[in-house]
Amino acid sequence: RTSSSPPELQGPLYATTFADPSILKGKPMYTRILVAAAAAGGLALALRVLTGSKELTWRDFLALSSNTDDEILDAVAFTSRFVAAERAMESARPDALFHDPYAERLGGQTGKNFSKKFADHTEWNPIFNWREYHVTWMAVRTKYIDDKMNAFAAKWKQQQKSFQIVSLGAGLDARAFRMDCLRDSCRGFFEIDVKEVNAAKFNAMTRMQATALCPLVTLAVDLAKSEIKPALLAGGFDISKPTFWLMEGLTMYLTPEVNASILGQIQQFQASAPQALCCGFLGETKNAGVPFHKAPTEMHDWVVDFGFSNCKVSNFGDPELNYGRYPATRPPEATNCFLYATSD
Repeated sequence: RTSSSPPELQGPLYATTFADPSILKGKPMYTRILVAAAAAGGLALALRVLTGSKELTWRDFLALSSNTDDEILDAVAFTSRFVAAERAMESARPDALFHDPYAERLGGQTGKNFSKKFADHTEWNPIFNWREYHVTWMAVRTKYIDDKMNAFAAKWKQQQKSFQIVSLGAGLDARAFRMDCLRDSCRGFFEIDVKEVNAAKFNAMTRMQATALCPLVTLAVDLAKSEIKPALLAGGFDISKPTFWLMEGLTMYLTPEVNASILGQIQQFQASAPQALCCGFLGETKNAGVPFHKAPTEMHDWVVDFGFSNCKVSNFGDPELNYGRYPATRPPEATNCFLYATSD
């Protein structure tokens, strides 16, 4: 449910985006949903955490997510619920780095349970050796992205220009509903994820009667098999507008070829308008089963090769990726990293 949408982003709700179109009956429309799936079945991500003797597969995650007390979501969005629950934990702190009013219900009890289980079993991630590692990382990376998005929006608002946001692998992220910087000047927030997660999120946000702060377009695309450009253009994406691209927790689940393809498609838009990339990635890792990881310096050079002339990489614990939450006694580590790059 949005107001003052540009004419090209107004239109009917296309129910076939969802696995079960019946969930739309009697529900308020919080956004225009466009079906632009280039392949049915969604993104086949190899969601796993590999350590020396233990492998957690997608099937393990689904088994852990079984909880009949959660009515607002289902198991298909489980990994997104895990990180949403940790955003809720941060939001509840008196010194919270950000406030996400939707995170608690999006995470549910299942998300809380798995966050605790993940923290209790530090042997799953022996390189961390820090019980609060993941919940702290979630708080810091969320704040980092919020700051970058706020700065991007402020830049173009100051120039009295509208802009766009594209979130790849959006999951249960609620920025389109909570970031005030999107009001007035954001002409479109494009979320891309698998159709099952899109459906679960739609169901959750409509039950909460949430209202997006700008025109919101949700696209179902199999990122591992299909290009994003056709879907975006079909969904009303304007190549003449500055665009902020977010890849929060995605690159490590895609192959190097797919990641290169995505960056190559973003590069195609650089000739028409400035582009900004906010991208999380795994740097140094002993996790040989992860499809994609690059050392920070290598990742920097790789992104620059795709036309981003200004690029800064930060390791977890560096001044820009810290916010006072990283222990002073620990040196910054390059397992979890972020980069912010611009083409202008």
